[in-house]
Amino acid sequence: MDAGLFRYKINIKKIAFVQDPDYGDATPYYFPNDRYAAIKWVQAKEKLSGGILSSVRQAVFTIRYSSLVSSINAKDVIMYGGDEFDIQSVSYKGQGNKAYIEIIAQTKE
Repeated sequence: MDAGLFRYKINIKKIAFVQDPDYGDATPYYFPNDRYAAIKWVQAKEKLSGGILSSVRQAVFTIRYSSLVSSINAKDVIMYGGDEFDIQSVSYKGQGNKAYIEIIAQTKE
């Protein structure tokens, strides 16, 4: 993968649950993690919900593999350009210093 492709700054919000010391409730906490990514836009879809037509954008985010993002999953969220993307699938590709992660995500509905 060419290093020049990773030019878009995204924020991967990894979720963790923190237990409340008083009541024992588990509350979600998002750890922000800035990364540079290559973005490939997939054809947008339109969805009719409650009589309102809205477009759903889907993208493939490609980031370099590191130990900080090695446990990314569908519970995490990607922020890019003011939009919040739900992660649908994660695939690990390459090996050694050429390892990268492809994340398919779509805008939140």
